[in-house]
Amino acid sequence: MSLISLFERFTPIEPEVSRQLDMLRGFSTAMVLFCHAYLLFLYPVWPAIMLPVYLFAHAWVMSLFVLSGFLICKSACYNIQQNHQFNLKRYAFSRINRIAPPFYFGCAVLLLIYLISPWFFASGSRELAVISDTMSQAKMVLDAKSFGGVLLFMNGFLTETPASNFSFWSLPFEVWFYVLFGLMLWPKNRIAMVAAVVLLIVLSLLNYAFWFYTLTWCGGAAAALLHSHQRRLKSTVLMAIVAIGCLMLLALAAAGWFLLPASVDKQKLLLTLFGTLCGIGFCLLFYKMSFQQWRIRLPGYRLARSSYSIYILHFPLLLFIYGIVQPYIYHSPLVLLASTLVIACLVMLIGLVAGRYIERLKVFS
Repeated sequence: MSLISLFERFTPIEPEVSRQLDMLRGFSTAMVLFCHAYLLFLYPVWPAIMLPVYLFAHAWVMSLFVLSGFLICKSACYNIQQNHQFNLKRYAFSRINRIAPPFYFGCAVLLLIYLISPWFFASGSRELAVISDTMSQAKMVLDAKSFGGVLLFMNGFLTETPASNFSFWSLPFEVWFYVLFGLMLWPKNRIAMVAAVVLLIVLSLLNYAFWFYTLTWCGGAAAALLHSHQRRLKSTVLMAIVAIGCLMLLALAAAGWFLLPASVDKQKLLLTLFGTLCGIGFCLLFYKMSFQQWRIRLPGYRLARSSYSIYILHFPLLLFIYGIVQPYIYHSPLVLLASTLVIACLVMLIGLVAGRYIERLKVFS
């Protein structure tokens, strides 16, 4: 069986399943936002739960990776069914329309916030009076090299992600997932297949986390394929796959921790393996959900359509507001908690409203 033949069968997702996936997308985005609000506003006062919150946020980003793989695979199967082969032009245009308008709008907002922050920050500059020691010192900085890397989706590979929007770390991964997937399905083009393999190797050498998260994304696609082919795996088979994956990740974690030299960033390795472990769990969840064997009920359904915009905009907006209100919120724990909650909800509302407009924009008709 050729690779393309795996995608020739399309089984649509039930409306109830689609609704649950939207719930999960909106909820995941909200959880990332609230965790980042803690890391910016509350960590300097309550640092004890920093690690669980940080890992919790990372886990929900993994859910978005797996969901992306699941839905893009379904879209590719529908593309092939409608066109009798993979229509690369339609696939590319749909991905550009989805990614580009909100992404570059978010970049413009980040640049604007960076430029005007000295006029609004309580410090009178871009400096923060109280600053979290997490997330590589989140601060209002932006240089031409890192911003250029963001614009070209090369941050994390050739440049660093700007400290003024750490949420940008995942976006180049997502875009290169799309590129690799499109190249792999390009009909009757072996050069494209070779290019995909070479590109995967190069990107993984530049950032090994990309290799692991590619597996996570592909796990979501595999769950979609199993549903399209109506392959219901036995619980024992599923548990065996999950157990083998977990054991391999634990072995890699142990080997990395004890065998790699001190010069290697072991925390990054453990975080990557943790994210991959979470990805395995979400792959299982989406597979079970697709056959309606598991059902979820989560708040966040109304956020789903603007989730991409909320995700892109939330961090610089939180940081901008943080720079303004810092001197006024640390006098009372109650005021700090209430302020953090209100500001997080306000940022979510801004992203929700903005997303309703910018996510309708299209580069290609």
